[in-house]
Parts: sequence; C-alpha cells; structure tokens
Amino acid sequence: MLTSPLRHGEVAPSAGAASAIMRAVRSRIGRQVWVIGATLALLTLIGAGLTIWDMHRRTLEDAKSETRTLGIVLSEQTTRYVQVIDLLLREVQGHIRELDILTPGQFRDDLAGDAFQRYLTARMENLPQAHALSLIDADGNQVNTSGDRVLNPQVNVADRDYFLHARDHTDAGLFVGMPAVSHGSGIMAVYLAHRISAPDGTFLGVVLAAVDVDYLLDFYQSLSRERRFAVTLLRPDGVVLARHPATALAGLSVPTGSPWYASVAAGGGTYRSPRYLSGPPAIVSVNLLRDYPLVLDVAVAETDVLATWWYQAWYTAGGAVLLAGAWVILFWLTARQM
Repeated sequence: MLTSPLRHGEVAPSAGAASAIMRAVRSRIGRQVWVIGATLALLTLIGAGLTIWDMHRRTLEDAKSETRTLGIVLSEQTTRYVQVIDLLLREVQGHIRELDILTPGQFRDDLAGDAFQRYLTARMENLPQAHALSLIDADGNQVNTSGDRVLNPQVNVADRDYFLHARDHTDAGLFVGMPAVSHGSGIMAVYLAHRISAPDGTFLGVVLAAVDVDYLLDFYQSLSRERRFAVTLLRPDGVVLARHPATALAGLSVPTGSPWYASVAAGGGTYRSPRYLSGPPAIVSVNLLRDYPLVLDVAVAETDVLATWWYQAWYTAGGAVLLAGAWVILFWLTARQM
C-alpha cells in the first residue's frame, strides 16, 4: 500500500520545536558554565582574602613572640646593669654600719671628711654608668660625694622622693627615684638609693647613686642598633625613667587607662597599644626586672611589623584578581561556544 504524501507545512513545526529545544539546552549549559566560572572566581577571591588575613594574624603573632623574647633578654641585661650599682650601694651601706654610727650628728661628723670622699671615689672607678655616689644626712643635706668637685653645702634633697621614702620606711631595699636634673652635674639622672639606719633603727641618712640617663640611652641604643624598636625603663607605678629613642617623656607617666598596668599586675606580658607613649600603634612587651622595682618595655611599631605583610598582601590580592579575571574570561568564551 502506498503511503499518502505529507501535507504542506507538517515538517516545519517539528523542526522548529527541535531547534527551540536545542537552543534551550545550550542556553542552560551556558548559564551553568557561567555559574561555574563565577563560583571559581569568587572562591579564588575568598581564598586570597583568607590567606591575607591569616598572614596578618601570623605576622602579628610572630612579632609578639619576638618582642616578648627580646624583652626577656633586655630585662636580664638591665637587671645585671642595675645589680652592679645595687651591690655598690650595699657595700657602702655595710661599711657605714661597721663604723657603729649611732646618731645623725655622728653620721654628719664622721663621714664628711676627705677620707670618706676618697673611699667613695675609689668605689666609683669601675662604675662608668653612675656619675656620682653621695651621702645624704637625716635632714636631706649632702654630706659627702665621690669625685673631685667641691662640696656644695647648699645642696638639699629633702623634697626628693627617694629621701622621703628612706626617711619614712625602714626597709633597706633599693628605691628608684624620679628622674631629675642632678645638682652637681646639671644633667638628667635616675637616682638609686638605700636607707642607712643606726643599729637601733634610727634614720641616719641615704646613700645615693646618680645614674646618667644618657648612659642608659646609649646602652639601649647599642642593643637596638640592628633592629627598629623602642626600649623604655619605668617604675612599676608607670613613671618613665629613660627611653630610647630619646624623647622628652622622662618623668612622665603611662596614661591611667593603658593596659600596661594590667600587664604589670599580671607579672608581665604582651599587648597591642593603640598609641604607645604618644607614638604610633605598637606591640609592647612588658617585663618586670627580677629583684628590682623596675619595668622594661620593648615596643615595635605595627607599621614596621606589617611593612612586609603589606607587600605580600598586595601581591596576593593582585594575583587573585588576575586569576579570577582569567576564570571569568575562560568560562565566558566557553559559554559563547555553547
């Protein structure tokens, strides 16, 4: 049997439907390709962001660890530095105790002569960091001093904190006074003092070492020559004694709201300071000196810490953007072929 021929127009709808289906399939595949490309580009950018953030975190953590280690080393060196002066003051203190001086008047009369001045001068021969060794009587007057300069009978330190502390406290430990201009030399000095008492506990006076602040700064400068960091010597109450690089902060105090005080109370530590002693934001290592009422801070500016990180971050971000762009172009061209 012969099949009757197709009527005109019956094939066209079937061919058009097939073409529409193919276009829909290709369009769907193209969109899927675009989704894959966009996803890869987004993942590339997210991965780069996480990498940069992790690099930032590790950079700061490494800086904290290094600053803490450096602070421990410098605090030990500073402890030995102070220990030399403390031993000298204790030696003079013990020598006076052996003289069996009983009254403040006897203290003035027996220790004001040339013989005791020569004794003090001899003690200073191996102590370049201290520019003067002095005896102060119970009224705050200077009785004797090392060196060749003529004694000034008008020198009175009755208003200085080290004298007031020695007069009002019976402990014989080391006291660190406020930095001040020395009466004799006219230079800025930090004062280390010991109380001198009679056998019955009567206050006789003070033996005092004046430590040149510039010598301290030279000491810290020699330690920090190879690296950029700030070193600050303070009392536990926050008073700044010396700082390198040199600033006009000697005698001032750490701001009351600073986390520095919490670190001191905790026995030391490391924290991020938004503004460290009027400087830029810094990582600060707080270290209490063993056996002495002193605190040594080592600080490194965050701008110095993050300088290398910024270069790495820019390279990483730039590479991620280029790679994300390459993903987009590649899958755009693939989608067009679909």
